Amino acid sequence: MSVRSPMQWMSKDHGGFSTAAPEDLVRPMVSTGAFGYEEVSVGRMRADPGSLLNWMAGLIRTRRECSEIGTGAWSIMQTGNDAVLALRHDIADSSTVILNNLGRKRCTISLDLSGDEISSITDLFCDRAYEPLDSEHPQVRMEGFGYRWMRIGGIY
Repeated sequence: MSVRSPMQWMSKDHGGFSTAAPEDLVRPMVSTGAFGYEEVSVGRMRADPGSLLNWMAGLIRTRRECSEIGTGAWSIMQTGNDAVLALRHDIADSSTVILNNLGRKRCTISLDLSGDEISSITDLFCDRAYEPLDSEHPQVRMEGFGYRWMRIGGIY
């Protein structure tokens, strides 16, 4: 049976949860090793741009900015690859296209988008920097487990 501790707040004694003496704690804090408060804490993760905490905060922020999701009409887009899930959400003046490669292998997919749509695409949340789409051949090369959220039209 494993004992789980909550994520520490700070890289200080008891992870910033308590100023009590160690013997007065109900459960001991993880204080050493890879999961000790000096290695893993909210404070340390906030300072690391590549941390899971910052990635999740970016995902939540992006989702909140996408009013198309949840209020617009949605559809599944064909990509030519069964491993890639492509969802499109449309409202009156903008759309979002969300691509998720659910497979391990890199692939290139095709998107059915008009030239006008392609000219107004903005990347919102991606696993890497993507090349702009070509209006003649709108294709995206995705890494294994890659993702790309795009807005068509709208304010940005």
